Amino acid sequence: MKLAPENISRSLRSFVGSVSIAQCSKTHPASVDGVPFSFLHGADGKSSDAHDKIITVPSRKGKFGAFGGLPIEEKEADRWLDDFSCRGHEYLLDIRKPVWSFVWDDERKEAVIAVDRFRINWLYWLEHAGRIHFSPSIADLLQYLRISFDPDPNALFAYLDLLCVPAEMSMQRGMGKLGGGRCIVIKDGSASVRRYHRFSFREKLKGDIDSLGKIIRAGIERSVGERLSWVGDSKAGCFLSGGTDSSTLLGFSSRISGPGFPAFSVSFSEDRWNELEYASLAAKTFDADHKIIPFSMEDAWRFSETLAKRFDEPLGNPSLLATCKCVEEASLAGVEYMIAGDGGDEIFGGNERYASEYLYSRFNESVPGFLRKLCMKGAGYSASVLDFPLLGRAQRILERADRKNPERYYLEDAFAYKIFPSAFRKEFAEAINPEICLEIFSNYYSEADAGDDLDRLLHIDMYHTLGDNDLVKVGMAGRINGVGILYPMLGDALVDDACRLPCWAKLKGREKRHAFKVAMTGFVPEKILYKKKHGFGVPISHWIRNSKPFSGRIAEVLFDGSGLVLKIVKQEELKSIFRNHVENRIDAGMFLWGLYYLNIWHRNISTKIK
Repeated sequence: MKLAPENISRSLRSFVGSVSIAQCSKTHPASVDGVPFSFLHGADGKSSDAHDKIITVPSRKGKFGAFGGLPIEEKEADRWLDDFSCRGHEYLLDIRKPVWSFVWDDERKEAVIAVDRFRINWLYWLEHAGRIHFSPSIADLLQYLRISFDPDPNALFAYLDLLCVPAEMSMQRGMGKLGGGRCIVIKDGSASVRRYHRFSFREKLKGDIDSLGKIIRAGIERSVGERLSWVGDSKAGCFLSGGTDSSTLLGFSSRISGPGFPAFSVSFSEDRWNELEYASLAAKTFDADHKIIPFSMEDAWRFSETLAKRFDEPLGNPSLLATCKCVEEASLAGVEYMIAGDGGDEIFGGNERYASEYLYSRFNESVPGFLRKLCMKGAGYSASVLDFPLLGRAQRILERADRKNPERYYLEDAFAYKIFPSAFRKEFAEAINPEICLEIFSNYYSEADAGDDLDRLLHIDMYHTLGDNDLVKVGMAGRINGVGILYPMLGDALVDDACRLPCWAKLKGREKRHAFKVAMTGFVPEKILYKKKHGFGVPISHWIRNSKPFSGRIAEVLFDGSGLVLKIVKQEELKSIFRNHVENRIDAGMFLWGLYYLNIWHRNISTKIK
């Protein structure tokens, strides 16, 4: 057994681990093929920030453990490693911090590589030359193995469809990415990916709405306090969008830490995208030290270039840009950890499309199938004859209502699926499985331990909206600024209680987050609790339509003949999408930004890995 530090690290949290598959077998001689594993990171064995510290636990008893993510105490790491030696991969069930881990036990001849329940910390892995290699960086892994970068066509299509790369795939062909609650177990001369944690929606909490509200309120306050205790005397701050989650978390943070808790909001020159009225109300209510951060087009260019250089997979969510600016300013103010509200919508039922699903289901229950199809045909015919956009939109809504979940739910997100195959070059279209993202949604839907459709949709969002998108977004913003991120809404006990809430407590008719709103009444101002959802949106669509310098730069990158986009998408189709967006016939702003970012990302990673 060998611990071999080697200075291959380019960025925070970077390391490469490697495990021999054959030597994880009691029948395999220990002396063959050298050491059973290696774990390589910074030359001093530590990364540069306290909250990014990697704890390694070498042992004379033939055990080794490496743990990273949030601050971890050595005694915790020792306990987890001992627990693994007794229980195997089930030791993961009792880790209550969002950390990644790698453990090896010579006596068990077993190794486990794992991420947390929500994949707050991501790991890529690759089987090569009889070993499992793993790292948080595609580039580090490929450079270590001296393998060229080779984009996976299905991952590219998934990105164009969802503007993120879902687990379990990665942008590198043949390389996997561990999904939330999953681990790789190397034992008995083989390696397998296993699910060690599953959310359950079956056993529901009993009681009236007030008693359920008390459970929620106590759970959130407890989760905030727990996370603040993890970081001790480190300076913490809070994202403050003006929404229900950020306002709630600011309130409990202020109650625990005292007045003057730092809160950070992003503003835009375009009033439509601002929620400063609500953010300012929350800051005043909870006596916060409130900083308002202006965001401009120049910030969009700057952060897109920085992110493309630093990260090995693209993320086309424009709100990433505002999140980066917010964390940058917090870092300059001395904040070491940011409290984020991600997860509240997905566990309590706060996304607008849950209410839309309620309307779809009521419509299907009330209107016979033959009449629904007649309305669809009528709307489609009228739209084609009259060239009236609203009729076309009505036709699309009726068509979606006629589909069953999870397909109907998936189509709310899908970009590329709706324009396949006509918009794509033949070579690319023939190389991919256009159903790949629908299959991912279908798996999350069918695997849910739930009896109600709403809970099955929440299960999809826990893994996709959170694990594939929002947590990656906020995590990237934290990493490039050296700031740790705390997620109180994703505390294990709180999430378990939220899963057990009856569906009527999450969605009452079209009222979203019913029990949560009851829980926070009298604590969070009602003007915030009952406002329309917004978030850290960025006016990308508006800028493309209304700013010639902005749309010109987007077009320059999109239609660059040497870029990746035109090797995938037909130029005339792309011109049509761009023109229709500018003319306000469709809203393709997020898709166009996703394509823009894909080109600059590919340019950078192609330079980095040759």
